[in-house]
Amino acid sequence: SAGIERTLSTAENGNVVGVEVAVDISNTYIGDLRVRLRSPSGAEAVLHDRTGGSGKNITRTYTAAATPSLAALAGQPIAGAWKLLVSDHEAHDVGKLNRWSLTLRRA
Repeated sequence: SAGIERTLSTAENGNVVGVEVAVDISNTYIGDLRVRLRSPSGAEAVLHDRTGGSGKNITRTYTAAATPSLAALAGQPIAGAWKLLVSDHEAHDVGKLNRWSLTLRRA
């Protein structure tokens, strides 16, 4: 349940006005998964929180329009380490983060 943490870093200046996160996660039961994005300042946006029941895999792009918690990252500094945190809260299966990407729009 501790999960994994993957980091993408940027040295760009400015503040966030928009965020998009694309994930490709293989898992046999997405209802066990929690996926979060953490800004360099420590602010977090929950992208997926143990929903979807027995559905398989998450291949999705999260936007502020569809994921209100991303809108809370507006105004955060862009520069630094952005972290994707993925945790599986049941021990019955395994999964894999195949890839992820982050698009930051700045002011």
